[in-house]
This record gives sequence, C-alpha cells and structure tokens, in this order.
Amino acid sequence: MRPRIIVLFLLISLPICLKGQDHEDHEVSHEEQHEFKKHQLGIVIGHTHISRGITAEGKKFEILPSWALMYNYKFNEKWGIGFHVDMILEDFEVERQFGKGESEEILLRQKPIAPTIVGLFRPTRHSGFELGFGFEYAPEETLVLTRIGYEWSTHIDHKWELVIPLSYDIRWDAYDAWNIGLGVVRMF
Repeated sequence: MRPRIIVLFLLISLPICLKGQDHEDHEVSHEEQHEFKKHQLGIVIGHTHISRGITAEGKKFEILPSWALMYNYKFNEKWGIGFHVDMILEDFEVERQFGKGESEEILLRQKPIAPTIVGLFRPTRHSGFELGFGFEYAPEETLVLTRIGYEWSTHIDHKWELVIPLSYDIRWDAYDAWNIGLGVVRMF
C-alpha cells in the first residue's frame, strides 16, 4: 500500500516540478528588455521643505507633505522634456522674500499646485538633471517659479522604474523650497 501512495504522489508531483523548470513563457527577450521607450508617466510622494515658514510660534522651517505627477517624453537616451505637477497638501504661511532693504510680507498659500515644463538631461543610466519653468497656483496669488532638479532612478523591470527626485524651486519675489520624494514611473 505504501509504495503505491509514493508512486501516486510522484506521478502527481512530476508535472508540477517540470513546469517549474519551464522559463520560456516568462522570459523577456533581450531586444524587448533594452527597447528604448520614449514616454514615461509617474507618481511621486514626497515632502516640500520651506525655510521661511510662519507658524503661531514665529518663523519656522516647515516640512509639508506633497504629491507629484509627471510625464516625460524622451528624444533619445540622454535628452527629453517633461511636464511635472507638484501639489502641496496643506495650507501654510511663508515670509515673502523681496530684494535687499524691502519690507517683509506674510504670504498665505492654500494647497498650491505647481505645473512646470522641464528640460531633462540624463548623463548616466541612473542619474538625471532637470531645469524648468512654471507657475504655482493658489487662490491668493499665482507665482512664477524656476526649477532645478536631480533624479536618481533604477529599473524595476523593463516597463517600471523607481525614482528618487530632489528639486529646488525658486518662486520669484516670494520664497524658495526644496522637494524630495519617492516614486514609480511606467515607461511605454
């Protein structure tokens, strides 16, 4: 009786074991894995750091939660253009920066949204730089901004990428902020 059970178990298990050795269905061809993909669509969760924030206790360095959506079009492996939209999820007050000798002003920002157009340069496989221009919209006032950024990335597979962006935004005649985040990008 016992040998029959062992033989039956082996006969049932054998197809499962053999299927586990079959890699043909799951392999991605070398050409497909390294195929150049021109479009990138991503989402980033991050924090915006503002050095001149105002709270009830006075001036304070503020760290605010933020999201970013981004679309990039790559001309080739090194150059591209992108449309990035950053959203700060909280209201805040900031000390407005003017030129030297001018009076200071408190600026209220209610969940601002900042769309920017950026030029992209990727000198290596994992590092990229961006320089761009855009606006920050809030109910109180629209501000013009310039963005300088760096992005580290690594491929998860041939269609997905993990990114860590770091950017510095200069809001003209208002305030500066820097952002850091963690995101995923879908390439197609």
